[in-house]
Amino acid sequence: MNIAEKIGNRLKEVRTKSKISQTDLAKKLNVSRTGLSNWEAGRRLPKPNEIIKIAKILGVSPAYLYDLSENYRQYDTQKGTLLLIPAIQQASIKSIYSIKEMMDRIEEPDLKILDQYDFVPVMQTKNINHESFAVITADPAMSPDIFVNDIAIVTPSVKPSPGNFVLAFLKESSKVVIRRYTLPTIGEFELAPSNQDWPTYKESPSIKIIGTIVELRRNT
Repeated sequence: MNIAEKIGNRLKEVRTKSKISQTDLAKKLNVSRTGLSNWEAGRRLPKPNEIIKIAKILGVSPAYLYDLSENYRQYDTQKGTLLLIPAIQQASIKSIYSIKEMMDRIEEPDLKILDQYDFVPVMQTKNINHESFAVITADPAMSPDIFVNDIAIVTPSVKPSPGNFVLAFLKESSKVVIRRYTLPTIGEFELAPSNQDWPTYKESPSIKIIGTIVELRRNT
């Protein structure tokens, strides 16, 4: 079952329990009844702002509609816009174009494309926006700070400061690494591991910092 179908099932379940017809809910949302029907059938995916509006009307948590929580009657009042950002396995990134291709493809999504990716819900902040994406970590280089299969939220437009974790592409080996950004000397960065069994990389033309890790989630 893809994400659109999961959301559709939850939406239909909550609407039915609330004893609101498709017609009435569609009017409250200012959408067509056909559009609402497509959401419930999993043929279309509601936008995050539409999910929040539905949650407010039906009195449930947006996380419940996203099938991320069983907490049915608690509405999440955290301010901000809920976003769905794509997630990619660290080991599958073979070039910086792997990420660009992913972001380009989901810009105008259809269900066939959405089925190819996992998505992570995040609240939009000054450091998390529509260009942000998630990386599922693949090695213990940053242990004990970051473990294998943790979820790292990356934003390319956020410039790293010393001490930040970054996602970087190594052209010579065609792989991406996660390291701590340091400035041991003025004007020259180093990318250091937390696990000293893994290599440190010094600034060079063959290293490109893709983005700064702005949030970490333990994947338990």
